[in-house]
This record gives sequence, C-alpha cells and structure tokens, in this order.
Amino acid sequence: MITSRTSLSCGIAALFVCAAAGAHDVEIVGVDGTTFTGNLTALTPELVLESDAGETTLALSDVLFIRPLAAAPSSAPSDAGGAHRFELSDGSTFTGRIAGGEGRSLEVRVLGGQSGRLNLSGVRSILALAAPPAAKRKLDEMLAENLREDVAIVLRGGAPLALRGSVRGVTADGVTFQWRDRKLPLPWRKLSALALRQASRRTAYQRVVLLSGDVFAGEIAGGNDATLNLRSVAFPSLVIAWKRVGRVECRSTRIVFLSDVRPASYEFDPYFVKKWPVGRDRSLTGKPLRLGGRVYEKGLVLKSRSVLVFAIGRRFKQLAGTVGILDEMQGRGDAAVAIIGDGRTLWENAHVRGGQPPLNFVVDVNGVQELALVVDYGADLDLSDHVCFALPRLIR
Repeated sequence: MITSRTSLSCGIAALFVCAAAGAHDVEIVGVDGTTFTGNLTALTPELVLESDAGETTLALSDVLFIRPLAAAPSSAPSDAGGAHRFELSDGSTFTGRIAGGEGRSLEVRVLGGQSGRLNLSGVRSILALAAPPAAKRKLDEMLAENLREDVAIVLRGGAPLALRGSVRGVTADGVTFQWRDRKLPLPWRKLSALALRQASRRTAYQRVVLLSGDVFAGEIAGGNDATLNLRSVAFPSLVIAWKRVGRVECRSTRIVFLSDVRPASYEFDPYFVKKWPVGRDRSLTGKPLRLGGRVYEKGLVLKSRSVLVFAIGRRFKQLAGTVGILDEMQGRGDAAVAIIGDGRTLWENAHVRGGQPPLNFVVDVNGVQELALVVDYGADLDLSDHVCFALPRLIR
C-alpha cells in the first residue's frame, strides 16, 4: 500500500537500482507498472525515495525496477591477461582474477582487489578472457548440455578440445583434472575454459548489474552515498561503487514469471510449413530479448499464429508486462495480439508492429483459471511476426 509517506511493500523482482555520481536520482517501477522517480536516500530495511511530492517508502517486494536516470559510460579493463570470466549458479557473471585455491574452492579477486571464495559446486563455468573465440563457442556448446561431469577445454593445434572428467582440485597455479584413468595437471595459462557439472540453481534476492556487464547476485546489506554493500555465499561483504551500477534486480514471492511456468498447451498454425517453438527467455533465433532498444532477461516469444495456454488456478490478481515485435526483425512485422482469460478477451491490439514502441499492459486476472496468450496474423501474413511478451508476470 502507498501512503503519503508512501509505503510500497516490496519483495519481488526489482530490476534496476541506479546511481549517478553524487546524487542518486532513480526511477522505480512497481510490480504493476506504477512509476516513481526521485532521490534514493536509503536502501535498507526499506527503500526511501525523496521527491518534490515528499518522501516515499518502498518495501523491496512491490518493486519491479529501480533504474538510474543518468549513467556514466562503462569502462572495460584494458588488460585481460590472466583474467577469467566466472558464471555462478545464482546468476552472477563477472570478471576476476584467481588468487588461490584448495580442494574444490577458489579464491578470486574482483572490483579492485576485493576477495571472494567460490565453491565449485556453485560455479557453472570459468573462461579465460584470453581464450580464442572458438574456445568460447565450445564452452557454450558444453553448457547447453545437462552436464553430468566436468569438462576442461584446452587447445590442440589451435582448435578447442573438450576433455570430459572431473576436477579433483584447484590451486592458484592450475587444475588437477581426472580424465579417463589419468590425473592431468592443467595450468590456468593453458586452460581455455572449464564447464562444471550442473548444480541446482540458487535463488538470489537481488542482482546488481554493473555498467560493465558484470552481474553480482546476493542480498543488499546496506550502503551510502558512494557505495552499496552486497552479501552472498561467495562474497560475505562486497562493496560496489554506485558509479559502476547500471541496475539492481530483485526477486519476490509476489510474482511469477510466465516464462518459468510450464504451459498447459501450445498450438501453432503455420501460414506456410515451418513450425516454430516458444521462445523462453531467448528469441526464436537464440538471441537476447531486445525490445524497444532494451534487453530483457525474462520473456516469451511467439510467432503467428500461436496460442499459448497456462492453467493459473485462480491464484493471481494481475498479469503485467510489455509486448512488441523484437528489434532483431529490423522494423518488420505486423501481428494481432490478445490476452484471453477463460474465453474472455482481457486485452488486445490488432496491430502490434515492428519498429514501433512496445506496449505496456496490466490486466485483471482475478478468478481466472485458464490464461491464453494469442498471436495472430496481421497485415504481412506471418512475416517477421516474432512477438515478445517481455517480463510477463503474474502478480499475487
């Protein structure tokens, strides 16, 4: 609920905390799309926003986005020698340097030398930044599998070779890798990448996304005018300068993203012959979801004519999101889009066109048992009708 000293109880997917140098003017978007702007003066235990209208207090469970209204350009490190790219099971992806190791635990240094400890059970991959593009492609290929064993990627004659086995131990110098009946010492300088057998995904309350593209997942533990503090399993106390921050993303029990829900049914009626699947959190060509110049982490992509049905069991109050034709269609496409609840049209637009600004929607689904997303043919048959429902979220 929002009062004049507005109190918005927040515990959801907050997706963008920002900072400008000195004054932290931000835009905050609630789970239902309500927008607030002002100066962020406190992070915990609640967000406090000051504006001309007064002071607004926001609990971290009704917020969808916190975005900077001004951001400095990102700066990439000039020297990648010896650095690695780490991907963790909690959604963190960042560049750092290996400082030590013992058993299946690595010490890494990030953000100017701050130390963290990574247990390999929570690591998805490690990539040497100096590795050639072919090694990166091989790593992506390995991660696309449901790995039951570890994979070490080394170069042989300039081509990447994937060795399947098990990491037996790590140190500051390299990896001991069990391959078949041999224990291979693999120095970090000769190891292009590691893909580790997949562990269960870990839930993070917030993800701090830096302007450089690095992502640190965990829980905001405080901050001041210059920095915010993040706490996680890997980093008990990580201090991040506001000038580095592009956004902060949060998760809450108040919402469920449709791309995380198993659909009850999917019908596709091709105009020609090819049958297209549903794109979940990626485009139909496997690319990031870029809509209206923004990249979205979550979303569903449908091609005309599609009907995607979810059984939501009368458990939610609203469905909110943004819809449009993906930017990769380069301004082409024209589709009729509708949201149907128990056979009743809740929202529709007969001409969702490529090249036009995406449309925000908030619909009442109170009492709805069966929810359907419908994408139908528009003026251009089915050509380029790659319709993206970005951040489609059910709200309790």
